[in-house]
Amino acid sequence: MDPNWFYSTLAQSTAAVVGLAGGFLFSWLLAQRGAVIVERRTYIDGLNRIIQSLETLKHQIDSVRLQTEDVLRKIREQEAAGASHDCLEIPQFPLLSHTSYEVPHPSVEDMSVLKQLPRVYEQLQDAIVHERGALARALLEAKPLEPIGAPVYRESAIRQSPFTQSGIGAENFWSGMQQQQDYAIWRWQEIASDYDGLAVALQGFRERLVPRSIYGLIVILFGLVVAGVIAPMAFLSAYAGWSKWGLFALSAPLIVAFVGYLAYEVHRLRQAADLSRDTI
Repeated sequence: MDPNWFYSTLAQSTAAVVGLAGGFLFSWLLAQRGAVIVERRTYIDGLNRIIQSLETLKHQIDSVRLQTEDVLRKIREQEAAGASHDCLEIPQFPLLSHTSYEVPHPSVEDMSVLKQLPRVYEQLQDAIVHERGALARALLEAKPLEPIGAPVYRESAIRQSPFTQSGIGAENFWSGMQQQQDYAIWRWQEIASDYDGLAVALQGFRERLVPRSIYGLIVILFGLVVAGVIAPMAFLSAYAGWSKWGLFALSAPLIVAFVGYLAYEVHRLRQAADLSRDTI
C-alpha cells in the first residue's frame, strides 16, 4: 500500500478542518470586534470624564493653594510689623467652595485653619494621577486611584458636601473656610468613587471580551497544523528535488502564520480593556 495516500489524505482532511475552524474563529472575531468597539467607547468616555474632573480639581487646588500661601505670607509680614489678628488686612482670595469677595477680619481660630489649608491642598495634588496612561493601567489592574496609597485624610468618611446642610454661604467667608478641608476631600472622594465604579465595570468588560475556550481552540488548531498538515507533508515521497523542499519551506510557515494571526487577533481583542489607547 502506498503510504502517500495516507499522508496526503491526512494533510488534506486536517487542512479542511483547520480552514473551517479558522474561518469560524475569524468571523467571530470580526463580529466581536464590532461589538467591543461600541461598548469600549463608553468606558473611554468615562475615563475622559474622570481625567477632566481630576484636571479641573488639580487646577483649582493649585490656584487656591498658591493664593493662600501668598495671603499667609502677607499676614506674617503684618504680624511682624506688630498688627494683631483683628486688625489684619487680608486681600480677596477664593476658596474651593467660594468665589472671591471681601474678607472680614479673622479670629485666632480662623488663622489656625487658614495655615493648615496649604498642606491639605499639597497632599491632594500629590494624590492626583497626572498621566492618562498611568490612570488607564491602574484601572486595568484594579488599583486604587492614589498611585502611592490612600493618604491619611482619605480616612474621613464624607458622604456629601459639608455645605449641604450648613447654611453657610459666600457672606460667611471664615466659617466656610473652616470646612474647606472636608470640602476638598469630598470632591476628591466623588471622583474616586466614579473611578472605582469604572474599574469594576472594566473588569467585567475584560472578562467578557474573549471566552477561555477560544484559547483552547487556538492551541488545538496549532496542534492540528503541526501534526496533521506539516508533518504528513514532510513524509510525502514527492519528487525529491529542490522544488519539494522549496514549496514545503514556503507553505509550512504560511500555514503556521495563519494560526498565529488568529492568535494575535485574539490577543488584541483581549487588550481592548486597556484604555490608554483610543483604538484597538
